[in-house]
Amino acid sequence: MGPNIRLIWHFAMHILLGACLFVLLAAPALGLWELTRWMEQIGAPGWLSMLFHGLAALLLAVDLVCAVFFILVEAAKFLREIWRHRNSGGVDAIR
Repeated sequence: MGPNIRLIWHFAMHILLGACLFVLLAAPALGLWELTRWMEQIGAPGWLSMLFHGLAALLLAVDLVCAVFFILVEAAKFLREIWRHRNSGGVDAIR
């Protein structure tokens, strides 16, 4: 595998692993959202429904912000590796 392919492979695996982790973190928030919808159908108090909807939305928002931050950091690391590879005269920069 050439050095350029290794850089792309390394980046793709980091993004894929990170995406899987953020999906796992979003699952409880989506479960809470569905639980809230079920509670509304059986007639749970309005304040409880609002509280759970807010908590689910907060969890999803935090997960989204963290996912975007992760992708930006990984993209910056990828660009830094490309720059390092370019400036090293073609020597493989991946450790």
